[in-house]
Amino acid sequence: MALKRIIEDCRHLLVDENNRNTQLLQDYFAVRSTMSYGKERRAMLLSVIERGFEFPVNGKHLIQTKRDPDIKKLIKQGKIQMVNKKTGMKTKRTHLVLKK
Repeated sequence: MALKRIIEDCRHLLVDENNRNTQLLQDYFAVRSTMSYGKERRAMLLSVIERGFEFPVNGKHLIQTKRDPDIKKLIKQGKIQMVNKKTGMKTKRTHLVLKK
């Protein structure tokens, strides 16, 4: 449910005019599910975030930052940061964004 709401908020980034998945969405799902940890995954993660997608984390069925060595390394290097975005009256969601 929450992932569906997140995806609907930035639908223009994820689906083209013919309702097909964009390369950004394909890269997001590759990072999230199929890629193994390492240099290529970190590069893909950074490229997804640099293209304007705020990566949701720490939710049910999402990437957990405490178990992901690639995210830990990027945060430690100072390339990305975790921010809380308000999603409702009393709810928040953690996202990964580029560090300013």
